[in-house]
Amino acid sequence: MHGNWRFDTLRLRLFVVVAVSLLLALAAMALVWTLSNSLLLALLLGSALGLLLAFVSVGGLSARLKRGLVGLDHGLLNALDTDYSASIGTCGVTEIDQIASRYNALVDTLRRERQTVYQRELLLDTVIEHSAICVLIADQNDRVIFSNHLARQWLSAGSAINGLLLHEALARVPSLSQAIAQRQNGIVSLAPDASALFHLSCGSFVLNASRHTLVMLREMTHVLNRQEASAWKKVIRVISHELNNSLAPISSLAHSGHLMLQKRQYDSLPEVFVTLVERSRYLAEFVGRYAAIAKLPAPNKSAVEWPLFYQSLRDGYPFALQGPLPSAPGYFDRAQIHQVLQNLLKNAQESGSATEHIELEVYSGADACRLSVRDRGSGMSSAQLEQALLPFYSTKPGGSGTGLSLCREIVEANGGTLTLNNREEGGLSVVVYLPPAPRA
Repeated sequence: MHGNWRFDTLRLRLFVVVAVSLLLALAAMALVWTLSNSLLLALLLGSALGLLLAFVSVGGLSARLKRGLVGLDHGLLNALDTDYSASIGTCGVTEIDQIASRYNALVDTLRRERQTVYQRELLLDTVIEHSAICVLIADQNDRVIFSNHLARQWLSAGSAINGLLLHEALARVPSLSQAIAQRQNGIVSLAPDASALFHLSCGSFVLNASRHTLVMLREMTHVLNRQEASAWKKVIRVISHELNNSLAPISSLAHSGHLMLQKRQYDSLPEVFVTLVERSRYLAEFVGRYAAIAKLPAPNKSAVEWPLFYQSLRDGYPFALQGPLPSAPGYFDRAQIHQVLQNLLKNAQESGSATEHIELEVYSGADACRLSVRDRGSGMSSAQLEQALLPFYSTKPGGSGTGLSLCREIVEANGGTLTLNNREEGGLSVVVYLPPAPRA
């Protein structure tokens, strides 16, 4: 009812203008007829006067309407340009003034909200810029549109990278560029010979109907060092526990054997000796697994022909070879890297993956050597990925935790790096990067 009354006001004004003009015209007709006694002349003069009055009245009303509509048009154009600084004045027409009032209230609200959003964006930008995490954002064309100070420091030695294509911005860190291209998440190294390790998180989001790439890199060296120290404390407790569990019965059996000898009870001595041998063998094997990490010999690098190396791997755990074998030979300690791949293939077999989904891919070129073992097993959680390479950390019940850490020690001794990443459709990808063969 309230809205209808506002619009009726405009119709009422038009009705009053027409009614007043008609009454004035009739009054003029009556006056002319009285004075001239001519009906025709009275009609002509009255009609002309009525039309003139109506034209003048409607013209004034239309001018105010036009002024109000022009103001609204300019205001809407400013709003389309996201300019909320201008307001619309009144024109004297109730309906237009009401719309102008609502428009002014709307732009006031938008102006306040934009100021709030701007303050929040400024706060967020400040937090990200000074964050301890490297943040990089690329648009749908893989062009970098945002990078904080750590991104510039780690990826381009402090140089600006905004506006560059993603592969150009990551030209100094090819291993990271490849991991981002494959949307891998996990522990990576920025250089094959670097000791620092980083946790990579790579994803995407939609902004303004366009898909963007978000890359976050967090240094894990200090975290891993703390966890490694904690792991060493844990292994000391484990070794102490196992030694006590073995030495206590050995001591007890030795004492029992001594008493049997004194009492000449020779019939039970063979059983005592068998038990002593079993406990001693178990203890030797247990200590040997842990000592393998500390006693890793220096690698004896040489040229390795891939067909022979591949055939030796086929004698172990089954896998499917992806792609052809490289013609260029690799350069590493054959026995040590063979042990690494056998351990990785064993883990893939025990991950729950079907045998046909366990893959090995080999690349050997002038720039690097890359060995990839992939499966479709259960993969790892983020926490497991961060700790999987630590000594004595195991995701298997009853595991010793020496497998992956020993693989990492071997690969790094050969001058390379080992990375773990979950695959998008499930499973784990373990990549071994090794230096290329030296040029002749």
